[in-house]
Amino acid sequence: MKLRSTLGLLMATTALTACNPGDSVNAVRSATSALTTNSAFAAISSQVSELEKVVAVAQSSASISALINPNENDVKMAGNVVSQIDNVIKSWDDYKSSMNPTLLAVKLSTAEWREAEAVVKILKEDLRPVVTKVVNGGSYDTKDFEFLAKKETLDRKITEKKAAIFDGATPTVISASTSSVTVETSATTNSAERVKTTDIANGEQTLTGGDSVGNTTRTATWTKTTTKNMEYDRTFTLKVQNVTTTVFSDGTMKTDKGAIRSVENKQTFDAKAQVSSEEMSKNITFTTDVQNTPTIVVTRGADTVENVYTDRLIEEVQSDTSILHKTFRNTNTTTTTPVTTTTTYPKVTVYTYSDGHTFTDDATDQVDVVVVDDVVVTDNEVLHTSSTEHIVANEVITNEVITTVTEADPVFVTEHDDVTSDNTVGTVKTTTITRNYTTTATIVTTTTTKTTPVTKQTWTDDRVELIRGDTVTTVATENTVVNDMWSKVMSENSVTVEAVEEAAPVTPVGNDHADLGTRTAGFNSDPASYRTSEFNGSNNGQNYKSAIKAEYAYSRGWTGKGSLITIADTGYDVDHNDLSSAVKYTYNTLTDVKTTGNGDASMNDSNGHGSHVLGLAAGRKNGTGTHGVAFDADVAVAKISEGVAFSFGRAKKAMAWSRDLGAVAISVSANYNTDSAFRSSIVDDGDGKYHSSHHFYSKHGYNGVTDEAPSYATALGTEQVFVNSAGNHGYDYVPGTGQMATATDTDGNLILGGRMLIVGNWNLDSKQILGNKAGHMCASYVSGSCTDAKSTSDFYILAPGSALESASKSGGNEIMTGTSMSTPVVAGSLAILNQMWPHMKGENLVQLVTKTADKTIAGYHVNTHGSGLLDLDKATQPVGATGIPTSGRTDGSISSLSGGAAIGNINPGAFAALSNAIVLDEFERDFTVDLSQTQAVDTRPGSYVEGLAFGGGKYDAYSNLAGTNQNIATPEYMGFSTSMKMNSNAGGDYTLNANYKAFEDEETSLNLGLGFLKETGKFLNNVQEGFMGVGENHTTQYASLNISHKFSDQVFGFGNYQIGTTDVETSKDFSLVTGFSSLISQSFNTGLGFKPAAGWTVGGTYSQPLHVMSGSMNYKVPTGRSVDGAVQFDSGSADASTQVLEHDFGLFLNYKVDQRFSMAAFGEMRVNVAGTDGNNQRSAGVKLNWTY
Repeated sequence: MKLRSTLGLLMATTALTACNPGDSVNAVRSATSALTTNSAFAAISSQVSELEKVVAVAQSSASISALINPNENDVKMAGNVVSQIDNVIKSWDDYKSSMNPTLLAVKLSTAEWREAEAVVKILKEDLRPVVTKVVNGGSYDTKDFEFLAKKETLDRKITEKKAAIFDGATPTVISASTSSVTVETSATTNSAERVKTTDIANGEQTLTGGDSVGNTTRTATWTKTTTKNMEYDRTFTLKVQNVTTTVFSDGTMKTDKGAIRSVENKQTFDAKAQVSSEEMSKNITFTTDVQNTPTIVVTRGADTVENVYTDRLIEEVQSDTSILHKTFRNTNTTTTTPVTTTTTYPKVTVYTYSDGHTFTDDATDQVDVVVVDDVVVTDNEVLHTSSTEHIVANEVITNEVITTVTEADPVFVTEHDDVTSDNTVGTVKTTTITRNYTTTATIVTTTTTKTTPVTKQTWTDDRVELIRGDTVTTVATENTVVNDMWSKVMSENSVTVEAVEEAAPVTPVGNDHADLGTRTAGFNSDPASYRTSEFNGSNNGQNYKSAIKAEYAYSRGWTGKGSLITIADTGYDVDHNDLSSAVKYTYNTLTDVKTTGNGDASMNDSNGHGSHVLGLAAGRKNGTGTHGVAFDADVAVAKISEGVAFSFGRAKKAMAWSRDLGAVAISVSANYNTDSAFRSSIVDDGDGKYHSSHHFYSKHGYNGVTDEAPSYATALGTEQVFVNSAGNHGYDYVPGTGQMATATDTDGNLILGGRMLIVGNWNLDSKQILGNKAGHMCASYVSGSCTDAKSTSDFYILAPGSALESASKSGGNEIMTGTSMSTPVVAGSLAILNQMWPHMKGENLVQLVTKTADKTIAGYHVNTHGSGLLDLDKATQPVGATGIPTSGRTDGSISSLSGGAAIGNINPGAFAALSNAIVLDEFERDFTVDLSQTQAVDTRPGSYVEGLAFGGGKYDAYSNLAGTNQNIATPEYMGFSTSMKMNSNAGGDYTLNANYKAFEDEETSLNLGLGFLKETGKFLNNVQEGFMGVGENHTTQYASLNISHKFSDQVFGFGNYQIGTTDVETSKDFSLVTGFSSLISQSFNTGLGFKPAAGWTVGGTYSQPLHVMSGSMNYKVPTGRSVDGAVQFDSGSADASTQVLEHDFGLFLNYKVDQRFSMAAFGEMRVNVAGTDGNNQRSAGVKLNWTY
């Protein structure tokens, strides 16, 4: 920038010589344009701006044209100029006094500062006295300004002043700063306590009495409390000493200590109050009212009924010789009802007290009672009974002969081998178990002939009775041996075996947690819906929101709502439609005024920089103009400048204010301009690393920023991010405030704790960085090495900053370019991420945006582009490995997303609680995912109708669940028998059965059984693994009922019912399923057979395969997290019973051709296979048996 103080000085001179504008004015302007760049006056730019304003007014005044005899207005204007000159001189002196004396000595060695001192001396010694003449009513000679006529005379004047200041024999005092130092702290004293105020309070009244005739006195009592509020004085004395540090023009310093003085502080404090109480009482008067009005009540009692019966009998012979008997009954009824008349005379007295209280004295009433009976007598005769006596009219005797041919249950030994095969397709692993059977069975065929005499009697009422005599039975038997071999697929179970890949996106679903990030109401999940004209902006500006993929964050419900960020800049247009509603707090550091809301007019932006920056960060989405990145965020605005230069001292005050408000980030779009001493000292260390060889800047950073870093860390706090522009100088590194990011203490820790972002400008058109790049300028270079704990690239991030459209200071929009524009884009993005996860603050936010930044941009190199281009799409998705939290803390262990459930008779709806589970990424951010999906598989333990056709008729659903290859059975003894199925290696599944033949005759057979089943890796043929997993070993106890009955020689029926209770082992590893409770299952089968001819048997069956009747699945599912990192769980149980029952309809056929050859066949229709409504299957089979 131009040397603003000199410019202000020359403008003042131009104003005061306006009466003779000719060549001298042109010379002044020429000299002004010839001045070189200087950064020394940046800190007092606002005072320079005020001087320029006053001079501009003076120049526009016509009255200033004649200063030979100045009028009143000339004097007033000249006074304003002198006042602003004094303000500039004082501000310059104050700025030097506030500076570290060592740093000031460094600055005085640079050409910029030496020239600045000379200019201030010209302002003070040469120009101010001349203007003061006008203030005093006098005139001046234009010769006083001849040295301004040409650039070379001005330069000569400045050189003379520099020589007088810096080259004299005696050094000149440049700055003297005085601070007060505490020398000694004396003891404190307390005065005696005294009464400050007295308070009297009457307590609540207690009322007694006045509730009966014997206690008519009513008394009110209460407590009167007197409180004396006490106070005392406390006196505290300090001994202090003034220490003055003087900096001279030759860079030397001198320290002087003043006299020690005492400073006393006296304060008044509250002491313990003195409280006393007194009991008070008084009596309350009353009046009486006597009431005595009689009442009469008539009531009827319960009826008493007495009946007397008299019967009359008549007999009649019918035409069919039967006899009709009739009985007639006469009833004599007497009904007696008592009627009671009651007369009551009350004796009531009402007592009424003056406080509104009443009570009633109700004495004993006088009661008169009279009772009279009401009697009614009736007679009635009706037909009571009528009966017919029948006799046998006809009798016939015949013989019944029945021949029955039956095949008894075979005695067989079955051996089988189970072959397991696995097939994996993609992430689905299917395990198939095929069972190979070999059965040798002996079938006993029994022919039974029964002869029974039957007497048929026909009665006069057409009733027929059959009387059966003793039956004579003859029995013949025949044995048949059958060999059978076949294979059957027992189960096919599919599970997911591959975990979620590390970078796989997880789409957030479901509801938000109670105390964490709540999505913006009404958000649209389609990113394209946000690419409106307000999002895109005009064609003249670059679409920065699209470049950082902000629309993807919006489509997930994150717009910055509820988050607070701070903009520290030049204020804002308080009436701008896009800005005013965003501002919740303001702080004008120039006037030290803090307000809530948008009510401080002094916050208005005369520069335009602050309005533009605020609009980029959080300009409102209101249908007009263009909106900012976080268009729903709340904003605190701190005004720290009115010119193009910033005060970092005021920025630090704004930072502390922002910290106390709880802001997530503070955006400061400013950086230091470097001086010649620093620029000439830069050493390129290679590989994007640099350091300063200057004796001060090398150890303390430019302008001593490493010394300032601790105070910035305090102002920043532990949860706020300092978002700072990288600067527009075009350096390969970031000097000045950017060095604070890597400033390191003596313990090797970052002083700012990693809570800073340095923002560079990425041009979307040229794909280049405009401004300073991510090379590392060492903040502390000691003994030939850099001691910084981190590199600049760790905190450097790019955002669009070229030709960005945003709010202007005059109500519309305008386009600006620079890292100042990139910085609020990042600050607004932090508001979005904080809305999403409020626990993400400070260094966590810094690490999140730097890790997810786009590193695929053109020509990317870490020492040039730092972390890459800001990417809100990636930042709002999981980062790193995701997993399910397994402990009560988000910083605890996590489980992988592998697992699943292949089920057929367990209710898939039991897993619904898993639909709102959370997974955590490496930043402990929670994402909601649906983990409730299961795979439906066929868990039926074999076909009932197939067993009838091919296996001899025995069916045991639970026993069939065991995958075994050995079968051991014991012979029947007294109706009892046992069997065991196991593997040859005694491992895996096994079953134990005990059976009892409870009843058997020629027609009916009833068998009872008890069993025990152990399954390995499955239960009831269901498989659950990983995050849905259960244990390895599961047991079932069950009972069985088998029944068969012959209805005739051709028709027979049969049935089978089993019920069991299963104990499911809980997983030893992490699982969202914590177990099953009271799991009860059953299997039901029935059928009807028919033997149409010798050797033929056909029939049909109906079955309900093994299914769960009742029981529950227990779960504990993480559903959210609190701000402090506690995982929130949803624990409970869900109905695990089968919801959609399978119904199986079967047909079977057996045909025995002769002793050596037979055949069997079956057909089956299965409805709702695997518990899936509408999943229907058909199957059929044929088996041929040949006996050698």
